[in-house]
Amino acid sequence: MSSSLASLFYALLAAAMVCGQEPVTPDRAQPAARFFQPDPAEEPLACEVHPLAPAFSYRLAYRAGYSVTVPMGQFAGRQSTLGVLVRVTPKRAGAQPLLLKDTGDLPAGSGQQERDASKFEAQLQGDFYLGEGHYQAELVLTDSQQRVCRRRWDLEVKPHKGVAAALPPGRLAALSQLEWPHLGTRPGSLTIFLHAGAPRGNPVLLASLAAILERMPFSRLQVVVFSLDQRKELLRQNVADADGFQRVAEALNDFNPATVSYRVLQDPAGHRDFLWQLLARETLRAEPPDAVLFVGYSTFDDSRVFVPPACADGSRKTLYAYFDFAQPATRRSPPPGFGRRRPRGPSGATLPQARPLQPDMPDAISRIARACSGKVFHIHSPDHLASALRKTAQQLPPR
Repeated sequence: MSSSLASLFYALLAAAMVCGQEPVTPDRAQPAARFFQPDPAEEPLACEVHPLAPAFSYRLAYRAGYSVTVPMGQFAGRQSTLGVLVRVTPKRAGAQPLLLKDTGDLPAGSGQQERDASKFEAQLQGDFYLGEGHYQAELVLTDSQQRVCRRRWDLEVKPHKGVAAALPPGRLAALSQLEWPHLGTRPGSLTIFLHAGAPRGNPVLLASLAAILERMPFSRLQVVVFSLDQRKELLRQNVADADGFQRVAEALNDFNPATVSYRVLQDPAGHRDFLWQLLARETLRAEPPDAVLFVGYSTFDDSRVFVPPACADGSRKTLYAYFDFAQPATRRSPPPGFGRRRPRGPSGATLPQARPLQPDMPDAISRIARACSGKVFHIHSPDHLASALRKTAQQLPPR
């Protein structure tokens, strides 16, 4: 790769230094296309590219990606920058390709022989959404010495039985382009009680929140983030745009489940009153919500929870439901990073999915939901979420 081309390459990637993986803007798409043509004079950079096969996600869209590992020994202790360009092209007439960029810095001293460099590697990982169809993916990785590693692979996404995916056939989107849907036009309002749990479950809850709004497109949405263990309301937010969703995401990410006050521990039955206080604020509103959803991971069994009269406001009844998620599994592949020891076993090129780690059994929230004549859905996979949303939407009155 010539010095002029290398300068252009890093100019294209400059924004990714701060933002991580991002789509290439349309004005830079044509210059970026030049780097997908191999140059006979380019020097090779050793790397392994592991395609991540398309998997149906909790966003109710197919998600695919890649994982790139680079042996550290080839940098001989010099500071270097790794830059990645990815192009995914639909094999469909008239469909537009998706270009993604990413970079990462290797600090000086990485790969020195005294640190046994053969056991360490740099890693970059990226993901994207795609609709039904056939695609070709191309990846170009370069370093500060203008060495290049290339990989090309094919992708196929078949129709998902019984579920309308978020993206139509032949369409692609970066993660940042498909995170938050717009509010719908359905009259009335929806309140979602989002039960904060372990941080590793936050991506599933946030993706599911976006899918819920897409399938239940009310014109007004309120999200209440709470912790039953801490008996604390973390956020009560009227969500009207992406900024509102961002505040929900921040409330989840800032939550520390390991911190519980001594006052809470002294009152082991206080969670019952806390739950009903949350609901009371909804039923006492001048215009109670048309639907209330509890969304989160199972808490604990409490057969002695108080069962009050049905949650109704005169003749106008609110629809209640509880989406009870199984605890998420740990990632099979390590998260992106640098200087990681090379794993001994085979690399797990799969996206994380949830799996049941506990039996389906009533917990405090499920008993509350059933006391309000609500339905409880146990969510072990994106298909279960899609089914729960379909059944819940069918119970809503016609528009």
